[in-house]
Amino acid sequence: MARPKKNTDERRDFSVAFRCTNSEYEKLSQRAMKAKMPVNSYARKASLLSKIRVVQEQTLDFSTRQELSAIGNNLNQIAHALNARKSHAPGELEKALSRLNHFFDEVLPK
Repeated sequence: MARPKKNTDERRDFSVAFRCTNSEYEKLSQRAMKAKMPVNSYARKASLLSKIRVVQEQTLDFSTRQELSAIGNNLNQIAHALNARKSHAPGELEKALSRLNHFFDEVLPK
């Protein structure tokens, strides 16, 4: 008598293979044995149930980098001029710096 067919949502149609070192395979095998599961079932459950921290890297395009470089040069010149005169930054400069800091917090990686 043939085994009954599984529903399409229960059927495993895809195969995923990965390579590992001897020590990695030993750890995986030992953990699977402790869980009383075959290695492939253990690896499937472990991969589906574990949480992995995803790091999204944001890169800036060339023109944005050029603009940021120009802004940095201008700020450096302003700082030199203010230090030479021993004066404080005007209010507009404080507002511009605040906006730049907000931009950096949003765009640049932490």
